[in-house]
Amino acid sequence: MYLSGADFVLQPSRTENTGNAIVESLVAGVPVLATEACGFAMHVARSGAGKIIPCSPFRQETMNSILQELLLAPSRKEWQRQAVSYADTTDLYNRVAVIVDLIEALGAKKKTGRAA
Repeated sequence: MYLSGADFVLQPSRTENTGNAIVESLVAGVPVLATEACGFAMHVARSGAGKIIPCSPFRQETMNSILQELLLAPSRKEWQRQAVSYADTTDLYNRVAVIVDLIEALGAKKKTGRAA
């Protein structure tokens, strides 16, 4: 409920395997500024609903510059529309089921002696 009132979400993770806040933000129509270290940063890039901070190497000045760009960007409303559109057309909701299916498929292959 509160997320939908945000102007944007900042996910400055240095190490992060997923970053559920990114997906939740896109579903709420909130633009995202995330580091490339975050596993779900790809959704920001694919959706066109925010910016990605390079991490190789991380530079605070770069993050500050991109943050300032995001704050002053006239395209934030467009990023909000793109976030909602992306969430409506991309399966962001069945992540656990997809992972379970992959694990079960790998287990079945191992059981029959055909390891992946």
